[in-house]
Amino acid sequence: LGMEEARTWLRENKHRAIFGRVCSGNVRDPDAPVQRLGENRETAFLFGHDALDCLLDETLTGWEFMKKLGFQEQYTYYDVVKVKQPQWLVLLHAPDDEHSEEFPVVPATWDGVEILIKKCYPDIYEDFVTFRAQLETQTFEDIESQSGLRFFDCLKRLNSQEPMDYANYKSLPTPRALWQFRCFLYCEFRLLELF
Repeated sequence: LGMEEARTWLRENKHRAIFGRVCSGNVRDPDAPVQRLGENRETAFLFGHDALDCLLDETLTGWEFMKKLGFQEQYTYYDVVKVKQPQWLVLLHAPDDEHSEEFPVVPATWDGVEILIKKCYPDIYEDFVTFRAQLETQTFEDIESQSGLRFFDCLKRLNSQEPMDYANYKSLPTPRALWQFRCFLYCEFRLLELF
């Protein structure tokens, strides 16, 4: 949706539990509709009603809205300015009760991450249990520095780096390192520097 369309839809549906996500579009076909909320991933983080209040501020530009949502300027600049990847604002309402198990909505916390890993990636759940305390106590910068690479480069396939998606993570020899698991969370879940 465009900003004005989104504001109108939001006002008309304010009585519902609304969630949203900014999705990257297709560079070759900018008008093509978004097919999936999380590319080829099992999960996608959404923002809730608390973030949507700022969308109703008609003085905000799309760029300012993304900053308020927590998008870091380096990502927005890279996607929008450098590679000219269209960005789509997707708004949706909570599913009916009979579908809530198919589409679990969990908070963007370590407890929420645990629920999603246990449900969607059960064969690496033990890695989460192993690393959880370190993930919660060590800074992103400290963990990333153990790797000798920038996770942003992996995510964006820069400098011959490949993203640490589910298949690449599972192919690593065990025991896996904390930085490898955090890079997986960065690339697969999009748990970026601010998480």
